[in-house]
Amino acid sequence: MSANASRNLEPTAPTARAIAFLSGIGIELVQVDSLEGAGFLEDVRVVAGALHHLAGAKACNLLHEAGHVAIVPTRFRHLMNDDVEIGTKEMFEQMEQEGIPPGSREWEIVLQVSESEATAWSWAAGKAAGIPEELIIEDWCFNGEGSLTRLMLSAGRHYGVNGLAHAGFCRTSGADRRPGQVYPHLNFWLQP
Repeated sequence: MSANASRNLEPTAPTARAIAFLSGIGIELVQVDSLEGAGFLEDVRVVAGALHHLAGAKACNLLHEAGHVAIVPTRFRHLMNDDVEIGTKEMFEQMEQEGIPPGSREWEIVLQVSESEATAWSWAAGKAAGIPEELIIEDWCFNGEGSLTRLMLSAGRHYGVNGLAHAGFCRTSGADRRPGQVYPHLNFWLQP
């Protein structure tokens, strides 16, 4: 079965760990029998800020999609769907309509809602859940650059780590003067 093949199987131990961890931190997960429509992944979809997944979804896919949801402020999480860029655009538009000025702390936080921060978040979550590194991000992930991405994350040098730090999730290193935990440990799992 290919890495991207439909996975309507029983969950593996890493998948069960990912589901337990994500549920435990407050990510809504809905197991479904099938995923209709076009999504980026065949086994996990973001639907109004929740993760809809097949029973045999890969842990790496669950963690990464959860990262997209977790880094978004709570009040905007419902805007996130398959194409999170659309939800991100709606989030920016809503902030403009509310008159929240650019340069404010809320803008600083939402500017860190991107693919790189979701990737760094998923690594931290997978480590906290006790999932083996090669299953947090598999070799086939990121167009076959999963092993390089793992190397950057394990060294704390992936660009998403800086975004997480700017959003308040962590510090980049022991020399970072921000308060809290040094990556891959996080100060909180869901952006308030």
